[in-house]
Amino acid sequence: MSIAAEPNIIESNVGEEISKNWKDSESLENNEEEKKTVSLKVLDPDDPLMKRFQEALKSHLLRVNEKLTVEIAEL
Repeated sequence: MSIAAEPNIIESNVGEEISKNWKDSESLENNEEEKKTVSLKVLDPDDPLMKRFQEALKSHLLRVNEKLTVEIAEL
């Protein structure tokens, strides 16, 4: 399989997943009993959960950066 073909496969799978999710959400909207209220909470920067998330994100980004730096050095 060529590299050029891979994005098309990914896009196709993503399109199918979006279509499936859209149909699922549409059926939920039609069924009043299954409709649930979702409230979103905005976390303060000092919130322990936000700090934990920020540390995990930083760790992930540093690993990705290191991996890409090594890959570039090999070129």
